[in-house]
Amino acid sequence: MKLAKLIAIVAIASILIPGSAFAQEVPAPTELPTVETPAEKSSEKPPQTPVNPPVRDKKYSIGPAIQFGGSGTNFGITGKYKLGEQFSVRPIFLFGYKPTVTTSNLTKSLGSVYSASAINTIADTINTGSISAYGIAATYEFKSPDLKTTGYVGPRILTSSGSVQGIATNGFGFTAVNIPINEITVGLIAGTDFALTPDLTAGINATYNFYRGIRIDSSDIQSTGTSFNFGANIAYNF
Repeated sequence: MKLAKLIAIVAIASILIPGSAFAQEVPAPTELPTVETPAEKSSEKPPQTPVNPPVRDKKYSIGPAIQFGGSGTNFGITGKYKLGEQFSVRPIFLFGYKPTVTTSNLTKSLGSVYSASAINTIADTINTGSISAYGIAATYEFKSPDLKTTGYVGPRILTSSGSVQGIATNGFGFTAVNIPINEITVGLIAGTDFALTPDLTAGINATYNFYRGIRIDSSDIQSTGTSFNFGANIAYNF
């Protein structure tokens, strides 16, 4: 009986006392997976897109234009055709162009046909509304890093042709006369285009015409000096 009690006591002690030879091994608790809290998720910044993405460079442009200065105020159409990354040609067509017609020019061209008083009257009453002008500029372009602003500079040539109308006096009163006039200007244009949207551009420019030549009726071309022109335009890009 004493032996049986001793064996029972040893068995109970082996269970209660850790580290004993008879103690049972208890498995260690496994590590739980990490769960992100909403606060941790909100701290992560999503990928950001540029606020003002670069404007895609397009090859063609066309739109209305206005020019004012030495040739009066003219409305017309201008455009652009890109030849390469930094070169382009810019055609222009203007209505109501005012050529440089002076009394001196008229006297040299029409002095053998009209009297001095008649030429003075013609010079004062010439209506240039029917004159049209057309030309082209070859420009070098330089752009801002975001392609939203484009500066350009280059030579420009502009020609005008048409028939101007005036009133000449003679011994019997007043006579309406139509005089064919052709003018050519050669100058240097510089300007800037601003991208309003990916498809719409606004531009301003200035032209220094270092040569102006005019032919009245069938006379020789006469030099008429220099002049400045300023312009603005809106263009659709495609």
